Amino acid sequence: MDKSWIDVQQTDWHRYEDGVDRFLDFAFANSIDKTRIYCPCKLCRNRYFKTREEASEDIKVDGFWEKYRIWDKHGESRPATAYQGTGVNSNVAINDDMFGMINEAIGAPTANSGLGDDCPIESENVEGPNDESAKFLKLLQDAECPLYPVLSGWTNKSFDLLLELLKSSYPDGVSLPDSFYKAQKLTADLGFTYKTWDACPNNCMLFRNEDEKLKKCAICGESRYKELGDDSNDQQSMGKKVPAKQVRYFPLKPRLQRLFMSSKTASYMKWHAEDRTKDDVLRHPADSLVWKTLDEKFPDFSSDSRNVRLGLAADGFNPFRTMSIAHSTWPVVLIPYNLPPWMCMKQPFFILSTLIDGPKGPGNKIDVFLQPLIEELKELWHEGVLTYDASTNQMFNLRAMLLWTINDFPAYANLSSWSTKGAKACPCCNKNTKSSWLKHGRKYCYMCHRRFLPRNHKFRKDKVSFDGKQEWDRAPNRCSGTEVKRQLQNVLTEYKKKDLRKRKREELEKNTAARRALPKNVVEALIELANFFRQLCSKVNKPSDLKDIQERIALTLCHLEKMFPMSFFDIMEHLPIHLAEEALIAGPVQFRWMYPIERFLFTLKEYVRNRAHPEASIAKGYLMEECMTFCSRYLDEVETKSNRPDRNYDGGTNFGRRLGKGVKIHLDDVSRAQAHKYVLMNTDAVTPFRNQHLQLLVDQWPNRNNHYIQKLHGGTFHKWFKNYVMTERRIHNRVFSDEIIALARGPHEDGLRFKGYFINGFRFRTKSRDKKKSTQNSGIMMDATTGDNNRQPIEERFYGVLTDVIQIRYTNHLKFVLFKGDWINNRMGLKKDEFKFTLVNFNHLLYKDNVIEDEPFILTEQARQVCYVQDPSDPNWHVVLHMTVRDLFDMYSKDSSRRPTVVPQVELYARQQLDETIYQNDEEVNWVREGVDGTEVDTSDNDVEVEMEE
Repeated sequence: MDKSWIDVQQTDWHRYEDGVDRFLDFAFANSIDKTRIYCPCKLCRNRYFKTREEASEDIKVDGFWEKYRIWDKHGESRPATAYQGTGVNSNVAINDDMFGMINEAIGAPTANSGLGDDCPIESENVEGPNDESAKFLKLLQDAECPLYPVLSGWTNKSFDLLLELLKSSYPDGVSLPDSFYKAQKLTADLGFTYKTWDACPNNCMLFRNEDEKLKKCAICGESRYKELGDDSNDQQSMGKKVPAKQVRYFPLKPRLQRLFMSSKTASYMKWHAEDRTKDDVLRHPADSLVWKTLDEKFPDFSSDSRNVRLGLAADGFNPFRTMSIAHSTWPVVLIPYNLPPWMCMKQPFFILSTLIDGPKGPGNKIDVFLQPLIEELKELWHEGVLTYDASTNQMFNLRAMLLWTINDFPAYANLSSWSTKGAKACPCCNKNTKSSWLKHGRKYCYMCHRRFLPRNHKFRKDKVSFDGKQEWDRAPNRCSGTEVKRQLQNVLTEYKKKDLRKRKREELEKNTAARRALPKNVVEALIELANFFRQLCSKVNKPSDLKDIQERIALTLCHLEKMFPMSFFDIMEHLPIHLAEEALIAGPVQFRWMYPIERFLFTLKEYVRNRAHPEASIAKGYLMEECMTFCSRYLDEVETKSNRPDRNYDGGTNFGRRLGKGVKIHLDDVSRAQAHKYVLMNTDAVTPFRNQHLQLLVDQWPNRNNHYIQKLHGGTFHKWFKNYVMTERRIHNRVFSDEIIALARGPHEDGLRFKGYFINGFRFRTKSRDKKKSTQNSGIMMDATTGDNNRQPIEERFYGVLTDVIQIRYTNHLKFVLFKGDWINNRMGLKKDEFKFTLVNFNHLLYKDNVIEDEPFILTEQARQVCYVQDPSDPNWHVVLHMTVRDLFDMYSKDSSRRPTVVPQVELYARQQLDETIYQNDEEVNWVREGVDGTEVDTSDNDVEVEMEE
């Protein structure tokens, strides 16, 4: 029968309707019982239409757009829209899933989202579409127009001019908005909106709900509006009043719903339960004790893996890209932790919840501006919201909980109501914080870390090296939730400003220390502190590792107490004592630190176009970015934030990707022979021939040691291999693969030289190019197996500097890219210093003469990247720093479509053997504290033994 009506344009509705009627007449006339027809698609299974009217209504429901859903079900492709032009490529099919995007943006079922028998599609006899349906139909009509994405930040005026230019240059039939304003209205139709409320200029209240019509603050009596000058009488007479302060709130529910309604992200929202490896290793917040405890405490919440766990981050920033703090805008950002780690800490998945106007920050009254968010979080916890899951084609009740907040330390005080200044500044030690006031330094110091050591540790009775007292107190216990709640019961929510006088520091702190020189213990303690943070910030941690560094950090801080003046120990030097314990409770620190949030704040700054209204610019810019990010997930063959390759993307294969086009070169005989030899010695296809040649040498030289055999093997194999293959083919007619024949013949004289290469997640550049850069990408390292004189294989690590990247060609399909480097002689140019660091000396190279016997080349896939830092004590030596791959997580992912998850392992940090000597007399003391207020050094030997508690 004629089915041309399926592909008619949307403007021809009557032709489509007539086609549907003719199709149904034919279907019912040829059905078995003449009363009903079955839906033939697999998705509908045995669903059938009882009457002709039911079938007609189902096909035509909600308008013309439904034809795509019906025919997609039956295996027919959706007609691609095109516009007619006059050029060669006049018919340009638009294959992007714009219809699916619009359906999922507003929660309508998509082409493959039949809800089955339990959720039948019902329709009512109404006269025409309602307002929401009409708006939706308009969006679908716009979706048929070609989409031309804007990928750069432009002013509104310049964008309007561009639209005018494009409309005049494009052929007739291409529909574009007339202005940026009209284009912006489309985002509101898709649900990308926010609410704006006026606020008291003193941050006392929000003018919303029952207070919406108030003219003055009900608490402080301050006017809701700005007082305009005499030149603004016209505005006042017209009733245009300018709010003194505002807050913009971005509703959370529709943004969480959109994560599930989009087929591009819905399945990832269940990654933490379905794809995460559960082996008691900390890789994701779902591995943390907090997550597991909440799952056990609230089984009804954890029973559905789609329920969302959130983190909340808040901080202030100056939106004008200046160092001044005269203007402070405060955004509140939410992070959904259901997503896998390579997604959840990325900006496309950050949810801007609240934007608080400046120029003054909210301070301790930030809870006033968090009221709308708290109310919505309570609703999501107690009631939830009905949401469509595109990955399962089901409706479910979405709930959410807040796990923790992410802040810097000053903002922590505003959110928690715990002062992070003064004598009790540590929120973990709480009321048991130990501090001392430095009279001349005019500040508090926080020491007394000996109480975190084991009860029988010798440092506890060392008076001379510390504050002149023995320390027998226990480490403070963590406050329980009940205790914190009890402390907050008497907290007043009214804050008054204090008139603090500005004081200048008139004299330096008289905390003197007579030192002979910088002791070795100081360096060891600082290195141990760096190792602590290195382990703490690892992407993968085990609870045993964190418990180990928790014990070590207490000893490290005690050593720092012995060596540094008391003024050094502000609250930041005390907090590391709690960080490992925090990681044990809450999981990897990269999901709870401020670095991604700070980068997001910089992005928000870029949205400011109108400096008179920076927050309004940020809100509009964020909505545009949010909409573009959502739409970009449905664009094919367009690079967006959703599918942008990694910074050092190596092509997704083991072969890597070249940097630049490459320059054709002529290989000299020596370089060509060196490269050819190395390829033969490291190609799997040649392994049987290598073993055969090696056995021949062993039989020929039975009395020679393994070193001699291996050296002879490396120098003669390439010649033997060529002669062997040629002889076997010519005399014995032996058949070899094309690869073996090409390898035996040798590489061509011409090759390519590249200025850099991407491999194993790293960007490599040659040493000559590194000299022109501020970064270092020429350090290379490889692990190799060598043999000693007793023929026992040993693992050896070689360090070098990349000098050349060349490609040799055997055939057009058989090519190898190799790194050439200056390699360190491990016997004279490699050592471990007293602090257990690896150092190299480039004055001692493995190969100095360019001869055929040298092996300066390695295959690119064998290279790992290192960085060399010059040793300040000896410029000839450089400390080796091992690099890790950016944005690569060792998740043991079950998703085979992702790149291999093998992460090059970094050497475990070398523990420093910190000296635990107790100094009992002045001859053994490096230095002694003198002149510190409140600190007396007791030099008597009449120590009173304190009975230790068990």
